[in-house]
Amino acid sequence: MHGKRPLHPGDGTIQDCWITDIDADDGAEVLLFSKSADSGGFAQLYAYRFDGEELRPIELPAPESDLMSGDQGRDWYELSDGALIRNFPIFLKEDANCCPTGGRRTIAFDSAINTWRLSDSKAQR
Repeated sequence: MHGKRPLHPGDGTIQDCWITDIDADDGAEVLLFSKSADSGGFAQLYAYRFDGEELRPIELPAPESDLMSGDQGRDWYELSDGALIRNFPIFLKEDANCCPTGGRRTIAFDSAINTWRLSDSKAQR
């Protein structure tokens, strides 16, 4: 619990959790990755920083819209060699919700410049 509020406020189920220094400030952050129960399987990432007394929510920037083009859910987050990776199928305009045909895109959070970028890394899911 975070004070009297639940640490995970979303409506999905937690898929993974990491303790890491995502913003390279020598302090630990807690990252929770959850997915919704609906057919889209939308992902949500919750980030918290421990301030010495409690975990406080922090916001990571959203990826630029061009990086997210074709994203309609089924995202997957992972931590790979200390880097936060987000991977998702690319839906083309004519694709049905069941069947993305545009391949997959992998982006990574770059803490040095506080933004997301295309990644050569391949997420496992």
